Amino acid sequence: MSSTPKKFVKKPDHYVVPIKILDGRQDLTRHQRGMMALSLLAMQQERNRLYEVDPEGKLATKGMGKKEAAEHYNQYLPSNLSEVNRFHSFDKDTVAEFLNVADSSFLRTVKRACLAIQSKSIMIEGHDGKGSFLSFVPIPHAEYKRGELTLGVWDHAVPHIMNHARGFSQVDLVIWSKLSSQHSLRLLELVSRDKRFVEKKYELSEFRRLFGVDFKVYEDATEAAKAGKALGDYVEVKNFDTGLRDRIPVYPDNKDLKVRVIDPAFSQIIKCSDGVWVPTDSAGKGYELLSGDKPAGRGRPATHIKVCLKFHGAKSKLDVVKKKPSEHTLRRVLEDMIAADPTNADAVIANAILSAMEARTATYDQIRAFYDSLSKLDLKADYDTSVLIDEFNANGGSWVR
Repeated sequence: MSSTPKKFVKKPDHYVVPIKILDGRQDLTRHQRGMMALSLLAMQQERNRLYEVDPEGKLATKGMGKKEAAEHYNQYLPSNLSEVNRFHSFDKDTVAEFLNVADSSFLRTVKRACLAIQSKSIMIEGHDGKGSFLSFVPIPHAEYKRGELTLGVWDHAVPHIMNHARGFSQVDLVIWSKLSSQHSLRLLELVSRDKRFVEKKYELSEFRRLFGVDFKVYEDATEAAKAGKALGDYVEVKNFDTGLRDRIPVYPDNKDLKVRVIDPAFSQIIKCSDGVWVPTDSAGKGYELLSGDKPAGRGRPATHIKVCLKFHGAKSKLDVVKKKPSEHTLRRVLEDMIAADPTNADAVIANAILSAMEARTATYDQIRAFYDSLSKLDLKADYDTSVLIDEFNANGGSWVR
């Protein structure tokens, strides 16, 4: 496989997660999932490139009907995996957009995300029959230089990433880019698996595993080696009552799981998808906790979760061609600027803007004057007066013309 980085040239409106990867145990943070999404996008484009020229790709569909050709595309795996380029480079703007990070904290955030992603593994159950599993670090290589980030996918992961035979999840990048919670991003991937089905039921143990909140795993190579384990293996401690070794639960109490994972994930997707994903349960939460087939509670412990989200299709107001940052992004930029050096002149202005935002009483002219006073805010060029007004109003503000 080629080790020469191939430039990522086109951002589509979605990225594809093959079922094997989708069903793997993952506990990636928001920034780490951004790295994963970038790699999946690049590998998706590499797969499409090879499909066009591979004798066993598009050339083999001659004479096939539309349905048969589509099935052939889904079943396609490059005939020569050595031709797959697993190293891809991304320009700074693309990385910043995916990580939703300000210029002032870009290098610090990218460095942390790169170091962290190289200690995160994906565990695929049943990869070679019942009882088998495969645990691997999907992105073991990361390098940043001259304004470009290069990510390298583990060579043995390539067949799993490129194999769509069992299906895949097609994730809307417009919605994805609006989500800040690592768990809402993971949920979006899972519900995008088959948008025709309104409801899907998971055992809570399986739900925990898919979100990487079942049991603690080794995230430090040195600690793992000391225990005779590998990165991503479950941490086990001796149970002196039984003499056996037990895994350490992350959220043993369902109440903690609900508060820290379930509620934030579902509420953010409902709020940020602008009507693309709507709840179908009577409470409007997007899910129901069940005890078997009955509602949990009143002495019945929760054993399952039923996802109650219906896909309504993309909406025009989700168009991101303008690539305008949200107030949330602007707020983060300002906060980073203040944290970097509170005494800096720009930090003083940034603090004034934040105060005006929180007060919800400033006139538009005042905010614009503050904003125009900033000298180092790279996002300034992305804003015009109408966007500033519309976005602040959309977030519950009270801008006055």
